[in-house]
Amino acid sequence: MANSVSQKSGRLVALDYMRGYFVIVIILDHLWRYPSAFSLVTGEASLWVTAAEGFVIISGFLIGYIRGFKGLKLSFLTVALKLISRAAVLYLSMIAASLLYIYIEWSDKVPSMPYTPIGTETKRNWNIVLEQTINLSHPHTWVHFLALYTIFLLASVIMVGLLRRRMPWLVGGLTILLYIFGQITEIEWLKWQIIFFVPSIAGFYFESIKKWWKTLLSEQKQTWNILLYVAGCSTLVTSIAFINFHSLLPTSISEPIAQLFAIESFSPARVILALLWFVMFAMLFSRFSAAIPRSTHGVLAYIGTHSLSAYLVHGLIICAINFFLPPSSGILANTLYGIIAVAAVTLFIRLPVMRSLLPR
Repeated sequence: MANSVSQKSGRLVALDYMRGYFVIVIILDHLWRYPSAFSLVTGEASLWVTAAEGFVIISGFLIGYIRGFKGLKLSFLTVALKLISRAAVLYLSMIAASLLYIYIEWSDKVPSMPYTPIGTETKRNWNIVLEQTINLSHPHTWVHFLALYTIFLLASVIMVGLLRRRMPWLVGGLTILLYIFGQITEIEWLKWQIIFFVPSIAGFYFESIKKWWKTLLSEQKQTWNILLYVAGCSTLVTSIAFINFHSLLPTSISEPIAQLFAIESFSPARVILALLWFVMFAMLFSRFSAAIPRSTHGVLAYIGTHSLSAYLVHGLIICAINFFLPPSSGILANTLYGIIAVAAVTLFIRLPVMRSLLPR
């Protein structure tokens, strides 16, 4: 399990591929050209866990591993400044992209733009839009998670400081308390931070986890792998079946289950499932990591190592597709639109001018 994340040149390459995969799923879901062959890959953002959770988990794990464990060789002040600097980059990028997409949406020149509550609630008042973007309460849908990530990075200064003092129990305890408080107050970032900081602890102790894994007998490792695959696959298949055939179930059953895994409530069941599916996917991506670059022509790797760039500009590509290409209800056409979107984002962020302008 622990060595399910392969390493190359100091990078956790399986996580790069996973991050690329999650960003691609987010692009396809924001494009929302369904039905499509990609529905099998994305779940059309309706499964019990989405790509968004996976992206947050990866981010938390890498902060714990790179800024936490790897950062032990640096002073705490140096690490803290790196975290604050990165948070500032994300924050400013989020504001710029959010305002740009709201401007495009309000121009009414691009059809099929996503519904943004702020557009209706403020009656297109730019003063309110600017205020609510700056205070992180209503960024545009397409860059929404940069607002959460900015908060998580700033809070990571405290988290890393506690982990450097070998107090993971305190980090875990605070994370759980904040999650409970988020459930009471319905504050989104307090709910989501649990799938950022729990993986951060795992990232900080990843080398220790790998050493523990190596001490297990091969039979024990096999048992762990089987249990994780069975649990992950069975719940994934159940989620797919429920989403597609929930109407066949009595309302007394379907409604409580739907609420249990609703993204708005972000219940403990959804949190546990997100962590379980993430570990399963990490195992799968590691197992096939040698074949992934060839089979995806390097797209997963490039988007995975340029995830912020892809996330920031994918909305521009979606706008272009919505402007130039007509809507379709056909699977073949929508699949082609999805391919165009992913290819265009990849090519766009590869442009020299974009590489110089966009943060990675």
